[in-house]
Amino acid sequence: MIRIHKRSFVLMVLGLLVCRGNSFGENATDWDLKASVKTGYDSNITYVNDDEREDFMTNILLGLGLRHQGKTSSLRLEGQVVQQLFARYHSFNNSALSLNADFRKELSANHRLALTDQFSHSEEPRSFEEEFGRAPGRYSLSRNVFHTDFAHDVSKQWTHIINFDNEVNIFSRDDLHDSVLNRLGWEGDFSLDSANVLKGIYQISYQDYESDFSVLTNSLAGGYRHYFSADLYLDLLSGVDFIDVNRGSDYTRPRYSAALTKELNETTKMGFAYERRYTTTAFEQDIFDAWKVSVNYIKELTQRLRGALRVFYGKGEYQARDRRDELLGTSWNLSYDLNPHTIIELNYQYSTVDSNQNNSDYIKNTIFLGISVLF
Repeated sequence: MIRIHKRSFVLMVLGLLVCRGNSFGENATDWDLKASVKTGYDSNITYVNDDEREDFMTNILLGLGLRHQGKTSSLRLEGQVVQQLFARYHSFNNSALSLNADFRKELSANHRLALTDQFSHSEEPRSFEEEFGRAPGRYSLSRNVFHTDFAHDVSKQWTHIINFDNEVNIFSRDDLHDSVLNRLGWEGDFSLDSANVLKGIYQISYQDYESDFSVLTNSLAGGYRHYFSADLYLDLLSGVDFIDVNRGSDYTRPRYSAALTKELNETTKMGFAYERRYTTTAFEQDIFDAWKVSVNYIKELTQRLRGALRVFYGKGEYQARDRRDELLGTSWNLSYDLNPHTIIELNYQYSTVDSNQNNSDYIKNTIFLGISVLF
């Protein structure tokens, strides 16, 4: 397992050295420690319909975070460990781990560097996007996603961005094949004025599975962002993907996306996103023709009470395996601050999968009540 998250460890050590060397003057470093206990109910812990099992669970979380702000750089490190305990099916007891690192540096007035690394190990999907198109059943997935980009402001209007992504996926089941994705891209942003920005994008990506299956994709796209106001903006993107599968199938397919985002403040945000694209996935050695739409809303209801709502719908088809999946999901969260260091949370999530494959469709409800303490 070291090979998948050693980059996160290296970034964290580098970040700690940066903080140690810049702990005086205009720099500031903050530490956060979080502990929480949540208990709840899950109507389908197996993610299938012919061996559906329900159970009560307890999640015990311990998290540590570091934030460092320097004059020309910033660093955020976060780590969480979650122990999940089942009331009836003790063999399903498991531990989840996540490590996140985010480093940003202004190299000069016109050059910026950003590095992020996200590692996770868990037995359950962490989002509706991970649940959509997922192979059925209960199993663990270890994933590491590394991203870096280098931005150069040619002028006040024109910016070049070179980016690189690496994603590693390792499964606990032998019938699911581990994979590595590498992607290199270029993006050019040109501001017509304060309210309108044009984008040009080129990417080349290569996803290689531990079997003999691999996919090479070249992508060209053009985009447009319009600011209706400082906190409300629309993103549109359209392009084409040239997909080369090493087993003999080639695809030339269009891609579209649209997103409307409104950011009121740190605790109030709403957004709508739509995407249609042919892509590879970590769960199948195939091309997934899918479209998805999501709506997110976060609101500070009172000074102490906050709420969040998310709705997701996706529909997709694997090209070679004749598998079609449809996912509808919704989640909501309420959190109340008892005091500056103690938070009570109530979470509910519902998802239903309709598939033409046996045992791939299911309905799942989860609800959790918990308390978190911040130090």
